[in-house]
Amino acid sequence: MRIIALCPHMTGVNYHRLYKPLMRMQIDTPEIEVYLSQGRELPNLEGYDLILFNRDLDKFHYPFLQKVAELGIPYIVDIDDFWRLPKYHHATKLWRKEDTTNAIKDAIRYAAGVTTTTENLAAQIRPLNHNVSIIPNAIEWTDEQWAVIKEPSEKLRFGWVGGITHENDLNIIAEAVNFCIEKYDIEFHLCGYKPHEPIWARIAKQFKSVVLHEGIAVNEYGKLYANFDIALAPLEDTKYNNMKSELKMLECAEYKLPLIASDVLPYSQHEKNNGILFTKNTTLDWINAMQLFIFTKSLAQKYGDSNYAYCHAFFDIEHINYKRLQFYERICKSTTKDRA
Repeated sequence: MRIIALCPHMTGVNYHRLYKPLMRMQIDTPEIEVYLSQGRELPNLEGYDLILFNRDLDKFHYPFLQKVAELGIPYIVDIDDFWRLPKYHHATKLWRKEDTTNAIKDAIRYAAGVTTTTENLAAQIRPLNHNVSIIPNAIEWTDEQWAVIKEPSEKLRFGWVGGITHENDLNIIAEAVNFCIEKYDIEFHLCGYKPHEPIWARIAKQFKSVVLHEGIAVNEYGKLYANFDIALAPLEDTKYNNMKSELKMLECAEYKLPLIASDVLPYSQHEKNNGILFTKNTTLDWINAMQLFIFTKSLAQKYGDSNYAYCHAFFDIEHINYKRLQFYERICKSTTKDRA
């Protein structure tokens, strides 16, 4: 099977949802041949059995849909986030201008199949395309970015890793973090920071004595988790956020970090993961959750080990890739029959 994956931008999403799984698939399944296209223009698609991409394809999105219809080559679109952005999202105006939401919906409608991360998001996709396969995120644990040795610290270090789209989520924990910084001998590490970015400046200003770590490449950012002992995952309870995946849970698992997470989807569906401490989105509840680890430091290792065990048991890339490959093969066989 010859597969081409279209990645006009090598974002974290494309890295985890297309690039890494396909590179692993090519190793585990020799009869699979994968080509990765990172160009900003429509590549030559002839000779491929299957085309993959995530959400939308920039300026060549609609020319692509027309071309694959002419060639009769099946494509699978991967959907990792809900296609209706909240008003506060930094990309909302751009999406409206470029009509990105409708472009994503059209990609879903005409796809031979759709892969996505969770059942919650799959339920939104099915009215547009019934052929949906839930392929959870999985991390290639053997990558060097997940193997950095943590430096010991006398202070207990809490941390968060992410991008500017999470400003509202970080607002949830600002007062709690500041309270704990003032009262206890702890540190708060904010990772993903971009100097000269106004939104990041606004985010950083909320926190007292914050330790900032600049954002780094998608094949290196995992190293940022080596800077702290307990990961924080605040998340507003909104429809858009509820469609997200539990990637942060997997990321901190490889460093055996416990996770304090908002008791909302997608995290709340992992109530059997004893490596997560769930909390309501109030300042007092976040203070209480942080204090639990501050007062009993041995809990960090206990929770961290549990998170590691849970994620390795249920999010193994080899097993998830097997399901991914089965879906790909099913799409190709079905299309071959239709052509005949």
